Amino acid sequence: MMIKKSFIKQLKGSLIVLTSISFHAIIILILMLFIIQRPAIEVEVILDTSNITGDNLGSNENSSSEKEFNKSDKIEENITDDTANVESINPDQIADYEEVIPLDRESVAPEIFAINSTSFGSISSVKIKNDKLASRFGSNKYKALLHNGGSKKTEMAVSAGIDWLIRHQEKDGHWNTLKYCTKKTFNSNNWDLGVSALALLAILGAGNTDRKGKYKKNVRMSLDWIRKNQDDNGCYATSKTGQYGYWTMYNHAICTMAMAEAIGMNCDKKYKSSLNQAIKFISRYRNKKGLWGYLPSDRRYDSSIIGWITMALKASQLADIYVPKVHFSNIRRHCFNSPKHVKRISKLSPFDPTLNYTDLQPHAGRRGPAMTGIGMLLLMYTGTKQNSTRLFTGAEKLLTATPEWIKNTNKGFAKLSSSYSGTRFNNEYTWYYGTIVMFQMGGKYWKTWNRKMQEALLPNQSTGSLKDGSLEDISGSWPTLSHGFGSNAGRVYMTAIACLNLEVYYRYTKFFKKK
Repeated sequence: MMIKKSFIKQLKGSLIVLTSISFHAIIILILMLFIIQRPAIEVEVILDTSNITGDNLGSNENSSSEKEFNKSDKIEENITDDTANVESINPDQIADYEEVIPLDRESVAPEIFAINSTSFGSISSVKIKNDKLASRFGSNKYKALLHNGGSKKTEMAVSAGIDWLIRHQEKDGHWNTLKYCTKKTFNSNNWDLGVSALALLAILGAGNTDRKGKYKKNVRMSLDWIRKNQDDNGCYATSKTGQYGYWTMYNHAICTMAMAEAIGMNCDKKYKSSLNQAIKFISRYRNKKGLWGYLPSDRRYDSSIIGWITMALKASQLADIYVPKVHFSNIRRHCFNSPKHVKRISKLSPFDPTLNYTDLQPHAGRRGPAMTGIGMLLLMYTGTKQNSTRLFTGAEKLLTATPEWIKNTNKGFAKLSSSYSGTRFNNEYTWYYGTIVMFQMGGKYWKTWNRKMQEALLPNQSTGSLKDGSLEDISGSWPTLSHGFGSNAGRVYMTAIACLNLEVYYRYTKFFKKK
């Protein structure tokens, strides 16, 4: 009897052990199958720009970038914003973001097509490289104009402005800056390349190419003239004296941007080689910080020039031209380092995007509203999220410097708050950047800026019956005022900048999409 009980006890113990072994074996088998069949983990690579210094821009990086220019590589459009987590705000605070601006539909009625029958065109016959430029054509243009705050009046102003530019284009395709300057100083004759490129950008912005639109011949002439004036280094900015000067990188950047937008709009491929050489020049002649100033390899950086170069690089990228990634990381680093160079401004917000104009003389420490707009633009172009505190801080500052046309004054033509260093730094140049970034911010920022911009530009466009291309023919253009770069670059520059401002509704699509 005792033996039987002992046997039963041992049998129960064996069953428990076997059950435990079987259970664990099944668990191990399941885990093995999970590990074997588990798909590869996708790792998100985040570009950290915090440790990039000027010393890292060595010869190896330069040579590898130069080699890659011969490839058809494409790079990502945006660099991840590694500061987004520490400088974001509650999304509830931006509930009105990208709010549709209410318009009187009669002011943007279909008869707007009668303004310039080729201005809108047919999107079906236009092939472009990137959909970010698609809003310049056909029904896309009309919808963007209606949705983003434009009107029949704004489009009529653009049409008249471009007509004036066309009438005053020289036979070889360029625009003579000095001829239309009231102030014959500031070496105006050295700015023909940059000002001609701005005029071309305005014509392209309205939906004209060398193959499409009313002004295709004029676009072709302008592109050919710019390409003809590119030197052996790839620089578009050789002056009439054959030397480089403080105008060099301005001219080169704006010409590069115009060439890139033309290629992005499917202009003739023969211009692509010229653009590649232009990008190489930008890469080759940066300074030790990886940035740019007045002159090639200038040890002094210039945030204004960096703004134009950034737009040129982004436009080239959208045209499927290879652009080294290091440029965007250096530009992004500049957004965070530049404000630190101004020690005299003790109350500077840690999230203020306003850039220092330069780190060395001349003009070291200057911080006008244009530097706020440029700082915001660089942040947007290098991947900053729409809820960044830096962007909203900048937008609030720009609301204190909205466009206002003030005639016959030596204080420029804008009223500023005391948050800026002086009224004379707000002018048509500020408006250009402010219009781009406030359009992208949307909501109350764009509503306010757009209204003030239209109030400044529309009533002050020149009128007249004479339209023969003479010096006396000013109908459709904008005059220069007593201060600002416009007083030195003349009526061609002012007209191009005004048209670019009034094309904002369809010139580019939104960076940020409403979720």
